[in-house]
Amino acid sequence: MAKASHNQSKQKKVIGIIVGVVLVAIAVGAFVANQGPALADPDTFSDGIPVYGKLTLNDARIACERYTRVSLGKQLKTLSVDTRSSRLDKKKGQYLVYMEAYLYENEEGGGASDHYYVNCASDRSKLNLAKYELIKNENEKVKAQRKEKGSRYGWQ
Repeated sequence: MAKASHNQSKQKKVIGIIVGVVLVAIAVGAFVANQGPALADPDTFSDGIPVYGKLTLNDARIACERYTRVSLGKQLKTLSVDTRSSRLDKKKGQYLVYMEAYLYENEEGGGASDHYYVNCASDRSKLNLAKYELIKNENEKVKAQRKEKGSRYGWQ
C-alpha cells in the first residue's frame, strides 16, 4: 500500500511539473507577443495606430475603412469591401481597395440613402493613403421588369 501511495505521489509531481512548464511557456509566449513589435520600426495607419512587419492587403483595407468611417461619420449607413476587385498593383507598388457605401442624405444620419463607390490606394511599403475617392453611383436607376401576360405553363 505504501508503494501505491508513493507512485501516486510521483504521478502528482510529474503532472505538476508538466502543468508548470506549460504555464511558463504560455507566459513567455504572451510576453514575447507583446514585446516583439517594439523591436521593429513601426509604420502607422493614417489615424496614427502603429503597424509592424510586412504590410498586407488587409492592412490597406483597414486603413481605407477607418478613414472612410472617420471622415463620413454618422452619414455612413453601410460599408462593404469588394473582395474580388481589391488587389495589389505591383507596377505602382500600391494596394488598391474598392468598397461600396450607402450614405444618408443628412450628415447627422437619417433620410434616404444613396449608393457610392469608395476607391483607396495605399503605398505598399508605407501604409498611407495615396489616393481616396468617393464616387456617387449615378447609374443605379433600375426599375423592376414585369411581364403582364402569361399562361398557366409559363411566359409567352
